[in-house]
Amino acid sequence: MKIEKVVKYECVSSLPLTLTIFEDPRSNPSYRTLMNDFVNEYPEYDPIYWTMANYVYPTADDAYNNANAYPRDRVARSVSFDISNPANFFLRLEENVFENQRIVIIHFQYNYSIQPSGRNNFEVIGCEIDNENNVYNLDKALFDIYSFNHYYEFSFYQSHQDAILERNPIPDFDWENYTVSNTVNSVYLKVKYLPSYSDSPCSSIFKLLLNTKEFDSYLPDKSYTFCGVPFKINGPFDLNNVYQFSNFEWYHDGVLKSNNFNVNIDAIGEWVVYFDISTGCRSFLTINVTEENGEGYIKNIRSSMSQIIIEPNNANLISGYSLDGIIWQESNVFNNSTDLIFSFYFKNNQGCVFGPFSYDVSNFFTFISPNSDGFNDKWDIRSNLKLEENDYSIQIFDRKGKILTEGKLKDILPWDGKYNNRKLASGTYWYRIFKDSVEVKIGSLVIKNH
Repeated sequence: MKIEKVVKYECVSSLPLTLTIFEDPRSNPSYRTLMNDFVNEYPEYDPIYWTMANYVYPTADDAYNNANAYPRDRVARSVSFDISNPANFFLRLEENVFENQRIVIIHFQYNYSIQPSGRNNFEVIGCEIDNENNVYNLDKALFDIYSFNHYYEFSFYQSHQDAILERNPIPDFDWENYTVSNTVNSVYLKVKYLPSYSDSPCSSIFKLLLNTKEFDSYLPDKSYTFCGVPFKINGPFDLNNVYQFSNFEWYHDGVLKSNNFNVNIDAIGEWVVYFDISTGCRSFLTINVTEENGEGYIKNIRSSMSQIIIEPNNANLISGYSLDGIIWQESNVFNNSTDLIFSFYFKNNQGCVFGPFSYDVSNFFTFISPNSDGFNDKWDIRSNLKLEENDYSIQIFDRKGKILTEGKLKDILPWDGKYNNRKLASGTYWYRIFKDSVEVKIGSLVIKNH
């Protein structure tokens, strides 16, 4: 009895308990594929001259004697039987002659090996290092995919074909800082068993997606002003705790200023913070610090006959107000002020003092609410004209031009917003001031009655 042996390796995700051999050649394994595998190793057994019986036997003797064949499924035209690992079964090969027919037994051995695990569509987050290149830490990505590597050997390739042929691998020393053009968006990882662990030829090849992430949003303020009082700023931070940043380095004019999470800003110019990202690469952000001049803090100045109200753009940025830069108050309202030219100082949250800022408030008082609450019940003007009020006259009229009151400034003002002793409707009214019948001032005011 002549026995020819064929050994095959099957890579599987889990070890099978049974093996099914099909008659349909489109299935694998089938009698046709088994015959082809056999002929590939023993081409002298040409299928033209040899026929494989469509039965599977547990032993070589059973195959030779055509006895105890595994039951054949007549419905599905298949043979299914229990196996161990490796799986051994036997087939009978008969010579196509009528006399002195030779019989050859084929011993098939299937060695099942667990396929190394893979992870398709895994995304490697890298950093943009300039306008043309990105950098990725493949070592870090490998650790994220496999928490241990005691049984595997790894290799990276730029193409799937290279991975199949195991040609042009990415050198190991480039894994930590794999720098490629920003047009490259993938890399291929091949995983095999270490020879000391298994002689299995099984391997897995899968694609890793390369992508960069902008970290500008993790440092929301990148523009600051400096007025001579140092202040601290913090580095990038992820509130969602997805990315962690570490190993900070703060530079100003090429000089290392801090290795901490924060830095003391003490000069104008460009500040750069370098930091490691938990994705495995190192990035940087730039902060611009310009000279503080106080512009942009104040939106408007309003006045009544006895108050000056300073309206900031953002009250949270100002910590105090002052008339002389010495005595400070938190309130932005100054009472009992009748000056025509109003000057003040303010200081921001860093303690920087700005001022004096001077405003001509003579025309700012344009609103009255004659409701007898003691605030803005009457209208007067803040103007140098008041210094010579005996020489000036005034007309107050409505939108149709109807004169509501007129006469000398000293007689008419302050005005209570009434006509014929009755309150006027809410709305806009106008006034004209004359000196010796020559118009020298015109303006409007708003009356709001409740």
